[in-house]
Amino acid sequence: MISKILVGKAIEELKKLLIGLGLDPDQAIEFLKNLDMEQLKLAWNYKELKVDTYSFRDAIEWIKSEMDQNKHKYNGAVINKTEENGKIILTICLLDKKDEPMLKLGDAFCKVETLSICDDLRANFGDKNMCIIK
Repeated sequence: MISKILVGKAIEELKKLLIGLGLDPDQAIEFLKNLDMEQLKLAWNYKELKVDTYSFRDAIEWIKSEMDQNKHKYNGAVINKTEENGKIILTICLLDKKDEPMLKLGDAFCKVETLSICDDLRANFGDKNMCIIK
């Protein structure tokens, strides 16, 4: 069981972070009051990147870092690509052992906003907006 002292320290650090992000103390406290477990679960395994270039190797590294052999098909992921205002948006999720995308609350998920992708990743997409990596 987590001690009340540890919880208190964690909340105090989170409050400092929120104030550092520009919230006044009352707004930070209100934010903490309204934080629910579903939001926390969703954010826990969510990663968002903004980079100039994203490579196939970057995607493979993220997949490997999130892979759990008990839950996931080895090296399986779906990458969707959309383009908005000159930016490329990639969304990456893992595949379960039945080759189904894992899209439930709390599943590992990565969103990448980039200006360009490497030739290897572009080749994997071909003329499609999705590729599956196995």
